[in-house]
Amino acid sequence: MEYLIEVKREGNKEIQHVSRRYSDFEWLYKEFDNKYIGIIVPPLPEKNALLKLNLHNIEIAIRTQLFEDRLLSLKEFLMKVISHPKLRFTSELKAFLSDSEEVNMLFIEFE
Repeated sequence: MEYLIEVKREGNKEIQHVSRRYSDFEWLYKEFDNKYIGIIVPPLPEKNALLKLNLHNIEIAIRTQLFEDRLLSLKEFLMKVISHPKLRFTSELKAFLSDSEEVNMLFIEFE
């Protein structure tokens, strides 16, 4: 499952879309946790095994709700990161959001 992130750059009206998997969010969290000792890193939502099950094994409404809950939690994680005075300017976040090292985030929206 992939999440589409819309990145708007400061001073630029151009919008970039970046597709990320939950494992990419895990990588970002681990990078922050390992490299920025003393900074409280916002928690990630837990990986829910039910989302991997076949639709025949779980009701569509439940699966949809689990997906929407995780989507909201991942958005909250990113909003906390880009609001943090130090984490928002790290090379790890820039790499996560773009191939470019020149990203200055104004804000992020999920589609």
